[in-house]
Amino acid sequence: MALPTSDRQSDLSLNLEQCLVDRILDYPQHQDHFWRRDYSSESAYIESVASARQHWSQLLAPLLPEFRDCEIALQKVQSRNWILQVRHKNRSLMCSRVILPAGDPSGSLPLVICLHGIGGSPAAVLGETDTEPPSYFGYGRELIESGCAVLVPALLDTFAARARINRLALLLGSSVWGLELGLLRRLFSECLDRFPIDADRIGIWGLSMGGAYSLFWMPVEARLRVGVISGWFNHRCRKMAVSDPNYTCFLDSEEEHAFLPGWLRHFSDRDLASLICPRPLLIQSGRADSIADPRLVEEEFKAAQLHYQRLGIGDHLRWDLFDGGHCVRLASGLEFLLDRLNR
Repeated sequence: MALPTSDRQSDLSLNLEQCLVDRILDYPQHQDHFWRRDYSSESAYIESVASARQHWSQLLAPLLPEFRDCEIALQKVQSRNWILQVRHKNRSLMCSRVILPAGDPSGSLPLVICLHGIGGSPAAVLGETDTEPPSYFGYGRELIESGCAVLVPALLDTFAARARINRLALLLGSSVWGLELGLLRRLFSECLDRFPIDADRIGIWGLSMGGAYSLFWMPVEARLRVGVISGWFNHRCRKMAVSDPNYTCFLDSEEEHAFLPGWLRHFSDRDLASLICPRPLLIQSGRADSIADPRLVEEEFKAAQLHYQRLGIGDHLRWDLFDGGHCVRLASGLEFLLDRLNR
């Protein structure tokens, strides 16, 4: 049998691609054996998804054992303003701003973890700088002025840096997502230990890649009681694998870091939201945001909302589709978080 010619090589590539895309789009047909949700009560529901939660945690391939003995460094910058770092062998692996609201707290404070996207920064989240057009609208600053403490980490924020770290992490059985989530969890735990934070009033709000980290982290961290995901929630199967003029597809992009091994066997966005359930979650999407087709986001959202509705708490999951681009919507995000953190 003759070896393939260049034309046949092209055919082989296209055929393999189509087989893989078909399998990804056949996602719903492969879930019945995996998910065994019990809607008889909230506690029964949480117990029924415990094994799926553990599976997702393992898939993330969290912090490598070598990093578990990292040191924590805390530096006070000015009144109510600190830098918190995770260090390993005198190297800083992740740092974060921690800012408390003005005044002496009469008790423990609510905390919101604020996560930026590609090209973003803690400074942008805090309103000290921003992209043009604006993306963050200083939502971290607004939370502080509303009486919340904030933890604002600096994530790897370029495609090239994330791809390079991801390649190395994959060789050791982890991923850039797993590494950073492990470091985020260390920062979070230290923040709870060192500052006057009410562990029952913790929220998270992320834009774009920060929204991805919010969606990835909330299923495995029960202390995150309420979340806002801006500019990320999507019809994940199509977003990752299907080219379409109505949205950007990761398969066609340079975002190598976006691909997590095993992700779309069982954990489309609708199903990650089901691991956050019954906790309140707000999804924000801009109609002019090229990352998504609102019609497809609506399909994914409705599939996620079914779990909340079957538990009689449909209002705990909301979708804010607004006239805007790839950005946060300040008013609805603040209202959603503050209402639940201040109850």
